[in-house]
Amino acid sequence: MPVAAFDTYTAAKTLRAAGFDESQAEAAVTVIRDAVAESTVTKADLQAGLAELRADMADLRADMAATYVTKADFAAGLATLRAEGRGDLLRAVLALGAMMIVGFGAMLALLTTLLP
Repeated sequence: MPVAAFDTYTAAKTLRAAGFDESQAEAAVTVIRDAVAESTVTKADLQAGLAELRADMADLRADMAATYVTKADFAAGLATLRAEGRGDLLRAVLALGAMMIVGFGAMLALLTTLLP
């Protein structure tokens, strides 16, 4: 299935007009045609890439679900830090949590722009 239009006749004609003989022009056109065909991304290539991306996202979702921290776990950890008088560590944990939320939000926004 041709994936890109390349006018071999006009290309060979142009090369002959520039001084190439018939065999040189045909060889050059063949090389160019093959390079264009090999470097063109097809619909099937895009669909395969999208399928791979979706599989990677499914793996990521599974990994995130396996390491998900519940609200109860988080609350228990905060209560422990408060009880131990570790306000500095508590502030650091909360700041890190806020950064993670922003980071995940940015990652999800990027991923949603990539998917149809």
